[in-house]
Amino acid sequence: MDCPNLIPGLPHEIAQECLIRIPYDYFRSVRHVCRQWKQEVESAPFRSLRKETGMAQSVVISAQSEPSIVTAGEQNNTKSYTASGPIVYRLSLFHPDTGRWGLLPMIPGMPIGMPLFCQLATTGNKLVMLGGWNGETWAATDWVFVYDFTAGTWRQGAPIPGPRRSFFACAAFENLVFVAGGHDNDKNGLKSAMVYDVSSDTWTPLPDMSIERDEPKGFFLNGKFVVAGGYITAEQGRFRRSVQMFDPVNWTWDPVEENWLDEDVKAINSCLAVDGKVYKLKDGRYVAVREGDTWRIAAEVPADARMTTRLVTAGNNRLVVIGGGSHGVLPVAYVATEEAGKGMTWQRWDVPMEYWGHIQGICSMEL
Repeated sequence: MDCPNLIPGLPHEIAQECLIRIPYDYFRSVRHVCRQWKQEVESAPFRSLRKETGMAQSVVISAQSEPSIVTAGEQNNTKSYTASGPIVYRLSLFHPDTGRWGLLPMIPGMPIGMPLFCQLATTGNKLVMLGGWNGETWAATDWVFVYDFTAGTWRQGAPIPGPRRSFFACAAFENLVFVAGGHDNDKNGLKSAMVYDVSSDTWTPLPDMSIERDEPKGFFLNGKFVVAGGYITAEQGRFRRSVQMFDPVNWTWDPVEENWLDEDVKAINSCLAVDGKVYKLKDGRYVAVREGDTWRIAAEVPADARMTTRLVTAGNNRLVVIGGGSHGVLPVAYVATEEAGKGMTWQRWDVPMEYWGHIQGICSMEL
């Protein structure tokens, strides 16, 4: 069906103002109204307009285990899990503006839930899942799957080239997903890197990093792909404080920067960039921020969110912390907003029982 105007009788700009207010989880229905609506909600300018007008919705996506049996104690809000079979991971959604939780559809044909230790990245209206271990065999995979939030569908992408790698750095910029480091099936650290073009479904090799980096963290900072921390094969588990950045414009790696991270290098998995600033968790109880060449404490994590804590961005320069106070205490989510001269303020959200499972990977996007 064709519509001569987005909404009959309304100017195009007014019709756009109406469409950008539609919640993202209705997009899959909206795109079937007519060809013009489909083109509109799938376009990059539409997504940009939602962000510019404050209509974009922030979503936190996590690869989270599904608790088989959950029992809650009557005192101290304690909880316990009893596993009745293999651990199954699925993709859960947390909406930091409303505290609402939900689930993404499972990948069709996946043997047992999501791959263990898979990497997640977002670009535009798409979520990209890369690698991980087969839930049945625990073998490393080269799988790539892409979820389109507008269409509400999964598609399989071109497999990751080269050796099957685990625990690699991963980050997205514009329509590209960058991958670097990790280790192969023989536990040898890797210094190879590559980039996946989501639109063309193609992989392109990058120059090698200066050293191998197993279990590094990847994120983008000021237009460069940062591969932070990790360790070399000969120093298993001895995480380094150095980083190396890839410049996509010049297609080269910058020199290694030593002592770029703070001393708490094992918390590197929480490292992320927001509006040109780099944040990470420190000692399990603080949010630290890098300013210039030094790190400072930006805020103290609320006491009931300091165990197995995850840190992720939430749009509008906000941070989300998901964790528990101590072993056996109910999980909780906090949204942090930082204001100049006022520090961070925290908004608390309870986590429903269905989403108490362990979180392995986490990312966020604005739709």
